[in-house]
Amino acid sequence: MSTHDVTDLAEEAQHVTTLYRGAVVHSGTPTEFLNCAPLNTPEPRRAEAAYAQLTEAALDY
Repeated sequence: MSTHDVTDLAEEAQHVTTLYRGAVVHSGTPTEFLNCAPLNTPEPRRAEAAYAQLTEAALDY
């Protein structure tokens, strides 16, 4: 599955690969992906926050 809607990710997928500008910035389980979000992120926003963290970190390279 390929999607830009990450809200139901943990229920729909067993593995998550995150691409940014054509490069893999994360590959792992949904739990590992969601754990990339800042600690105090509310549950409904964790997937979006995780994606933001991963893509912002990719800008540092």
